[in-house]
Amino acid sequence: MQGLLALQRYFEFHGRSARAEYWQYFGLYVLACAIAYLLDLAFSGPYATPTLTIIVWLAGIVPGYAVSVRRLHDRDRTGRWMILSAILGGATLLLSLAAFQARYTTLGGVLAQVANIPNIANFVLSIFLLVQVVKRGTDGSNQYGSDPLVDATPAPTFADLASRAQSAAANAGINVPPPARRPTEGDPLEQIERLAKLRDAGMLTDEEFAQQKAAYLSRL
Repeated sequence: MQGLLALQRYFEFHGRSARAEYWQYFGLYVLACAIAYLLDLAFSGPYATPTLTIIVWLAGIVPGYAVSVRRLHDRDRTGRWMILSAILGGATLLLSLAAFQARYTTLGGVLAQVANIPNIANFVLSIFLLVQVVKRGTDGSNQYGSDPLVDATPAPTFADLASRAQSAAANAGINVPPPARRPTEGDPLEQIERLAKLRDAGMLTDEEFAQQKAAYLSRL
């Protein structure tokens, strides 16, 4: 569940996030808010302050903002677009409140009209941001980091594992002679047997052994 990764990266505004992390997080966020609201209704009633809902909503703002910034980075876009959106939204809210306070005056009508300017601008910006988070990120590394869809640590080859085992044996003071010859692609059973010996000697983990064994069995 990549959506939980956004919670682990709570205050992380650098790097990149793929679409799965972004959409799964906001799906979980909406679900958590809905459950909190239902609990508030069940225990506090429809007319009480929805305390739990407010707490959940506030707790999810920062990771939501952070994963949105990283999603823009994945598209090779600056996260400052999110700051601009927040500024436009705040300006619309303040102007609307001022217009409401002066609703029976000429100034109130003027303020209401002025409030439409940042509101429309924020609507256009929201469309632009929606397009960015829907699209796939740039292939490979960009100025904000490596591609989150690419595994930066490929599976070790047999030569890597054998070299690692030789190094571990040397560090432990164990005299292990090198293999007489490197297994060829034509004898996968022999390679599996060698891997099993390395695993039994504690020089390979069970996960590494299983990974390499599966690769060699697929060649039979």
